[in-house]
Amino acid sequence: MEVRTNVIDDALKLTKACNYKNAGTVEFLIDDAGRHYFMEVNPRVQVEHTVTEQVTGVDIVQSTFLIASGASLDEIGLVQEKIVPRGVAMQCRITTEDPVRAILSSFM
Repeated sequence: MEVRTNVIDDALKLTKACNYKNAGTVEFLIDDAGRHYFMEVNPRVQVEHTVTEQVTGVDIVQSTFLIASGASLDEIGLVQEKIVPRGVAMQCRITTEDPVRAILSSFM
């Protein structure tokens, strides 16, 4: 739990320093000792957004549209202290590849 708290704290520090006010993903790597290292910020909704939605209960796509329409974070109820991650979630992507056809999609 401490690692999660530290990652969230650092992501918030970064976005607050940039005055960032919309959906985005702050990515970190975590080593075996639980230390985290900043990788990048993606200022858009990513395909993995459903994992965050499951853990936080926040509809990220809807929130992004509301913010783009002029709503403030407070107006749509996105107050950081009220966003409490619960549990864990995992997303899996299943692809089909045909090794006989040089790993091309089996649908081609």
